[in-house]
Amino acid sequence: AGGVLFLRHFGMNAPFTSIWLRVAVMGGASALVLMGAVAWEMPGITRVPRPLRRLGDASYSLYLSHLLTIGAVGLVWRHALRLMPATAGAWPLHLAALGSAFALSVALGWASYRLIEQRLASGRRRSAGLPRPLPAEAAPLTASSVR
Repeated sequence: AGGVLFLRHFGMNAPFTSIWLRVAVMGGASALVLMGAVAWEMPGITRVPRPLRRLGDASYSLYLSHLLTIGAVGLVWRHALRLMPATAGAWPLHLAALGSAFALSVALGWASYRLIEQRLASGRRRSAGLPRPLPAEAAPLTASSVR
C-alpha cells in the first residue's frame, strides 16, 4: 500500500534521488506483500478449497500449454468474427472470446497434467524405486511443502 500511495502521489516519474531509494520503496513494499502471502499459506491460517489446490497442482502444465491454447482460440475467434453480422456487439463477443480462451486453457492444462505430467512423474518414481506420494489432501502440510 505504501508503494501504491507513493506512486499515486508522485506518479511514475517519482523524484528518486538514487536508485537505492527506489529499491527501498518499491522493494520494501513488494517484500511485505510477499511475506503476507507466505504467512497466509501457513497451516491453520487458511484453508484452500480443493479445486484451487488441484489447479495449483496443474499449474506447470497450464503454464506450458496456455500460450498454444490462447493462440488457437484467438485464430478460431478471428475467423468466427468475420462470419458474424456487423450488428453484433463487439464487447460481448470479445468477452466470450476471453472467457473461452480462459476456460479452454484451464481445461487443456488440467488434461495435460493428468494425462502427461502425472504419468511421467509416477513412471520416474517407479523406476527410481520411490514410494507413491500421498494425495494433496492427505499429505501433512509442513514448512518445506509450502510452495
